Amino acid sequence: MYFTTQNGIYFYDGYKFDKLSIDSLKSNALLNVSLKNASELQLSIRDEGIAAFNLKTKSYQFEKNLKYPSAADNFIITDKFAYLLTTQIRIIIIDLATGKQMPDEFKSKKNDINQAFCVFKTLDNKILVGRSDGLYDATDGKQKRLEVLKNAKINSITQSKDGKLIIGSAGKIFILNNNKIEREITPKYKNKGITFQLGGEKSVTKLISDDYGRIWFTSYPDENLYLYQNEITYDVFDILGIPPTLINCIYKDKQQNIWVGTFSDGVYFIQNPFFKSINFNYKNKVLNVNEVYFKQNLLFAATSNGLFGLNVNNNQTKVLSHPDEFITEPINGISEINNTIYYFKRSQFDMNSSLFSDSKKIYRFKPIIVKQFLPLNNNTSIVADWQANILLCNGDASKTLDTLISFPDYRVSVNALLKDDNSLFIATSSGFFIYDFKTKKYHNVVSPELNYKINDIALIGGKLYAAHEAGITDVHAKKLIQQVGNLRLNGVKKIKMFNNQIWLGTLDGVFICDKDLQPIKVFNKSTGLPSNSINDITLNEQNVCISTARGISIANLVDITNFNPALKPVVINYIYVDGKNLNTTSDTITLSSSQSDISIYFYSPFFNKPSKQYYRYRRDNGDWKVIENTSFELGSIEGGKHKIEISASADNISWSQNAIVLIKKEVKLSETQWMYWLFTIGAVLLISGISFVWIKRVKLIAMKRLQEEQQVNLLKHQAMNALLSPHFIFNSLTSIQNYINTNNSLKASEYLAKFSRLIRMIIEKASQSDITLNDEIARLTYYLELEKERFKNKFDYVINLDPELNGAEIKIPNMIIQPHVENCIIHGILPKQSHGTLHVTFKKEGKSKLLITIEDDGIGMIKAREHAKTGHKSLGTSTIKTILEINSKLTGKDQKVTMVDKSTIDPNDNGTKITIELEQ
Repeated sequence: MYFTTQNGIYFYDGYKFDKLSIDSLKSNALLNVSLKNASELQLSIRDEGIAAFNLKTKSYQFEKNLKYPSAADNFIITDKFAYLLTTQIRIIIIDLATGKQMPDEFKSKKNDINQAFCVFKTLDNKILVGRSDGLYDATDGKQKRLEVLKNAKINSITQSKDGKLIIGSAGKIFILNNNKIEREITPKYKNKGITFQLGGEKSVTKLISDDYGRIWFTSYPDENLYLYQNEITYDVFDILGIPPTLINCIYKDKQQNIWVGTFSDGVYFIQNPFFKSINFNYKNKVLNVNEVYFKQNLLFAATSNGLFGLNVNNNQTKVLSHPDEFITEPINGISEINNTIYYFKRSQFDMNSSLFSDSKKIYRFKPIIVKQFLPLNNNTSIVADWQANILLCNGDASKTLDTLISFPDYRVSVNALLKDDNSLFIATSSGFFIYDFKTKKYHNVVSPELNYKINDIALIGGKLYAAHEAGITDVHAKKLIQQVGNLRLNGVKKIKMFNNQIWLGTLDGVFICDKDLQPIKVFNKSTGLPSNSINDITLNEQNVCISTARGISIANLVDITNFNPALKPVVINYIYVDGKNLNTTSDTITLSSSQSDISIYFYSPFFNKPSKQYYRYRRDNGDWKVIENTSFELGSIEGGKHKIEISASADNISWSQNAIVLIKKEVKLSETQWMYWLFTIGAVLLISGISFVWIKRVKLIAMKRLQEEQQVNLLKHQAMNALLSPHFIFNSLTSIQNYINTNNSLKASEYLAKFSRLIRMIIEKASQSDITLNDEIARLTYYLELEKERFKNKFDYVINLDPELNGAEIKIPNMIIQPHVENCIIHGILPKQSHGTLHVTFKKEGKSKLLITIEDDGIGMIKAREHAKTGHKSLGTSTIKTILEINSKLTGKDQKVTMVDKSTIDPNDNGTKITIELEQ
């Protein structure tokens, strides 16, 4: 993306602004810029004309017959004509074949007031000009006034997706269809402008229409951005907290996002997703939405404090169950029986019915005092009450027919019910239960894969799935699923099947998967949702509604289906060989046999949350390697032909087309001596075999000598674990205290909910010396989510698990990772000025070694020691080292930890890398 400023043209690649170097051109001579093709820009240069600028050679030359001594604030060039507009003065048309200038015949000494305000090229290649006295067609090089809007002042022109013209005039917006006025809009402004307006006129001066039927515009004196949607005019700057400022231009990119160029405040980027987001407030507090129910064009939202109705056509709202000022009134769910809509609540104080209507029908709402409600037919239902009982009731739950289950612990919370044949499946805060209607007995399904708080149950394709804090579980197969594709599952609250796709509501957004649980798309805050914490997903054939911790988002199912998250291919920026820039314009490079150490730099033009991008590359059709930055080193490569492929992704699912770099390197003579290398490899293998036998013999002798020390070492090992657990809990409680001290009750509540899940896992595993890999990753994920919120998204984290590792079977020493992760965050990432990233990788090394790497891009160990207090030593990390030393003696299997400052390996690299090696 290119920006014309008072200081020249700047190029933005999604990461940084770079100024284009243009030979012999003064910055203040530039008036405008447009993209001619992939390698050329067109520049409007004051008092000189229109020039083509080559992005490769960094030079420009004037277009044929367009060296014109005037100022063109805006210009359009077609095959035959060039249209040069001097805003609010005149438009000049030039015949490109002859260079003949056709002056503005409507702007003369006799008619000086007939100004030209705008020029626009339509989808069918017509050229329209907006003037003081109407709309003109200048397609054939000659201006002809149209009858529509005759004598109206035309300030701005744009076009909708369906081809309708949208015209900005004096205080009005006109919608034209086939040169006839279809609609007239008079914006109603909430705030008055602070600048004096001659005659009080609020002319609509700049216009953009997006693909979702929204109109973005400015009005004189262009100090605010407005949005018109559903008969309402929104003051965008006021909503976003941006003070009024003079706007020079507005622009819509291909993703429908809005860019606002200002006179003195730089550029604003406004994300414009196809989701329509709505939140419900009580006393300036955004309410958590637990569930949504659709009925025609009406939407009913069950929130953490009250029930609300919304007409999605006209935005009319109504409170159907009033929020409580002192004790919150959570609405758990909504269900319809016999044309009455029931909603589930706890308080019995207000049991009045309520009504809500659209133009066709009136709907009646009635409260019922239940936690969960499962209608079986018009006459019977299954209810979970607030005292941990499962009851068989009549249709509207007003009468109890039988008690199916009465849990001994009244604190058990029932989160979901599902009936299949003679079985009732029950999701609770204490695990998964099954009730048999034949035997009238129930039992708890005891399994490590279900030892979690169960949030939801779904029967999909004959498989029974349970959604919980660690992912989802295939109940019958006893299979724990903590990852789908490359995406980790973090706190799954809802699982639904729709149109042969599985929708997962998680703490990281909505994951849409195919029937085999392979991810297809991801929707979260970066794609327009108000929160990543998803409570429910409501779907019908037309709409999708996503309920979150901060409101709801509604989208047309067609928009969801057509959404393509794939990025454009990356662009090769520089290629360095032996530290020198090749300065090549080709993607094929030729090297001599002596050249090596190849580094490739690229950029990916993605403007929405660029820190969330993923990159990968591969060499010669090998395995893909995921990288964090927009550069990588190939190092030395052997002679011959090589193909390097690079791609990018915004969601780690859909990848861009591969950008390809071809390398041709001269072959060294030594590289052809294959017999020499074969002999060398054979000798190395022989020596390695002899060494392996000898080392194994020595280890057996050493193990016998350590048998007398095993009992003492075991006691030390258990003592170390007892020391670590309270240390970890103390640091987590400090995180919660920070939110409480800042009076952020919503964040504190969310934080406490996550912490309660985490603390349960810590307490359950505290006495164990070993822990499964799956449990460790689940616990670590919760810890990182808490720390990420605590430090206001100062860092991102990535947890990678080698597909060859069986996380349910492999065990590692308890609590050996978290203290190192904590140090990386506190002492590495937080002191740096910019955003940080933490990587935790579990990788199989050889046949019997597990390699755990913890790597950050912070300030590094050396600088961290300089910031630390004198004599400070991390208790957690020193304890881990002792634990691993004891384990090595106990088991005879090598276990060790190493830490290194990355700057000692590469002076251009920053951060710390910790490696834990565990022989299995």
